[in-house]
Amino acid sequence: MLKALKTTLFLSIFAVLAFVPGQVQAQEAKYNYTDDEGYGFNSGNRILLGYAANIPNQYLGFTLGFSRPRTWGLFIDYKMNTASLDIASYLYDYTVEYVATVYTSDTLKDTRGSWITVNGGMTRPLNDNFCAYLGLGVSFYRVYRQYYEPYKNMGDNGYYWINDDQSSTANFNANAGVYYKLGRYFYLHLGGDIRPLGLTAGFGLAP
Repeated sequence: MLKALKTTLFLSIFAVLAFVPGQVQAQEAKYNYTDDEGYGFNSGNRILLGYAANIPNQYLGFTLGFSRPRTWGLFIDYKMNTASLDIASYLYDYTVEYVATVYTSDTLKDTRGSWITVNGGMTRPLNDNFCAYLGLGVSFYRVYRQYYEPYKNMGDNGYYWINDDQSSTANFNANAGVYYKLGRYFYLHLGGDIRPLGLTAGFGLAP
């Protein structure tokens, strides 16, 4: 199922990227190339600043970048989930081995994973309405374990978390997609990431 989702996601992205450039030549006469004439991606330099999420993995994030008419620009984005924030108050600097040898009466209750992704890459307008992007990055996957301490002196009434460093990994990521201009000031964002695999969506300012 994961392989099928990955295939479907990227076929959809590349279909969009393949379709939109085909409209460029037909609409070239309508394009504006100065801010006095229009506010599309091919009408002037645009700052990109907005919210970005990887669905269903990371719902906190942002995009920052710029585009330039008919040439290359740059972007960075940052995305994470809320796992590390949720448990921060009850996280202890212990290793799995330390808990197993010192706190022998504590029992494992739960495990959670946390994704943090940083990407950077290139932008390029396809026409006034669409600006494509392609990037590379790294995704850090951190695993947390929850234990229960029967004397209830630790954490939240005995429940506390530790890092599982041996199960945590750093992973290569690639992403691609498009920004769609909405009027003078705004854009919608649609694309995908491969690690963690998900649909990227967002919105923001592109003045």
